[in-house]
Amino acid sequence: MSKLILSEPRVIDIVVGKFMGKCFRCNLPFVTIYFDAVDENTQDLYVTRPTEWLNMTRSDVVYTPRNRSDNHLPPFLIEIQHTVSLAFYRRLNGYCLEIDKTLPVLPIVIVFGIHSTTADILDMASPSEKFPFVLELPCAGWAKAVYLLNVGTIRPHLHTHPLDPLVAICHFFVEQKTSLISLERRDDPTLNLLYSVAKKIFGNDIQNHEEMLIILERVCAQMEHQFRKAKSSLLDDVKDAGSLKRTAQHLDDGILYLNEICKRHNLNKTSSSSAPAASSSSSSTSAPTSPSAPTPPPASASSPSSSTISQHIDVLPVIEPVNKNWIFIDEFKNQYNKIDWKKCFNIGKRIGLFASYRSPSSLKAAYYRSKS
Repeated sequence: MSKLILSEPRVIDIVVGKFMGKCFRCNLPFVTIYFDAVDENTQDLYVTRPTEWLNMTRSDVVYTPRNRSDNHLPPFLIEIQHTVSLAFYRRLNGYCLEIDKTLPVLPIVIVFGIHSTTADILDMASPSEKFPFVLELPCAGWAKAVYLLNVGTIRPHLHTHPLDPLVAICHFFVEQKTSLISLERRDDPTLNLLYSVAKKIFGNDIQNHEEMLIILERVCAQMEHQFRKAKSSLLDDVKDAGSLKRTAQHLDDGILYLNEICKRHNLNKTSSSSAPAASSSSSSTSAPTSPSAPTPPPASASSPSSSTISQHIDVLPVIEPVNKNWIFIDEFKNQYNKIDWKKCFNIGKRIGLFASYRSPSSLKAAYYRSKS
């Protein structure tokens, strides 16, 4: 997805515009100019090009000048990287050397680190004088400049209005939210642009995903309604206080779980508010409801309407990955109140977890990095 979004002409203009000004069009020496809007002279100046290189490697996105007359302008190499490490830095060097074989000017490199940056990279990085949210990496002889944006560099700048476009792009890739409304800065124009581009790219997939969300809304609403009916009947039918308390707690847990699902996915259980809870008087006169045949939803809800779909038009079809290792550790912590890392590691190994970790200490370090 990141490559497709970065290939959108409007996004290209934003990225290029942050590093270029009229001086490039006038053939003056290279200089980095910091400004807030895309200069009219840089619009449509660059296009994407294939990123397969002669050494059989492939980089993410490369921008090159549209016209041959502009070949004196530097190309741009854009990388979206989960973990910015020394191994990645060496690959970056290789990409730039391949670009140097095919283009007459060394590239400007922009790296968006979306998860973590290793200590050896941070040790060699220095703050940029032009961009307060950027770190620069040494690149003498193989690139004009290497700019790194990651979680740490953009965090102090997430409260500016509007967000700097590069900060917004990095924030978009870091958060990887399926919905614009899940972002605190959903009012930012650059973030709105990025989500509109993503919706344009994924079209039918988004429509299908939205319909699935509508179905999930109905399922959650109906299940909550059934839980509340069961609890109401329980209060009427069960006289033993101990049994009543335990069963009622299980039903409350079920309702709480449904509410958490709806909260996480921004679902609106509209039918649950209108669904009447079974009262003690009505339960004695109405026909019993079979637990295996829940009350069907209203006929009007049998097919998603366009108005309902529009409520979720900002939802992107991305499923968040589940890390079973961290789920196991969280459950272990909840059960024992604290983590005995050696014991946790040994038990997890026996049930097939922690395959990529050699010791409890490495597991512990990775776990806390994921939570930071």
